[in-house]
Amino acid sequence: KLQKAFDLLEEVTVPPVVDKTALQALMDKVNGLSEENYTEESFANLMTAKAEAQAVLDKADATQEEVDNALAKLQKAFDDLKEVSTPEKPNKPDNKPNNKPNNQNKPNNDGSKLPTTSDDVPLLLSGIVAGLSLLVGILTKKKKDM
Repeated sequence: KLQKAFDLLEEVTVPPVVDKTALQALMDKVNGLSEENYTEESFANLMTAKAEAQAVLDKADATQEEVDNALAKLQKAFDDLKEVSTPEKPNKPDNKPNNKPNNQNKPNNDGSKLPTTSDDVPLLLSGIVAGLSLLVGILTKKKKDM
């Protein structure tokens, strides 16, 4: 009986697992792009590669080689995108007065020319520690009361 059952077994071939996640991730990135930000030619190349990549994504029996080739082509088209250059505005002097104080060369009270830094940091840290201590105390008291 065992031999008869063994003889009736059929060999099943399991199709290889094809990973399309990288291709899908790049497609999602490409789908968020706006045509007006890129040159016509570079964006057209991207759209051609995108269409081919979408066909591979939609193909149920696509091979890993097809997916890898579509990914490489789409990545190259994405990398080759050229942004539309906007004409630079000429640098004209800003006629607004500079109201920022210039403390760079003024000596500190001790005569050094080091920049003045805030002395509030230790105070801030002390406040944070005190607040956390208060919070721990309240939580401990509530736990004891329960």
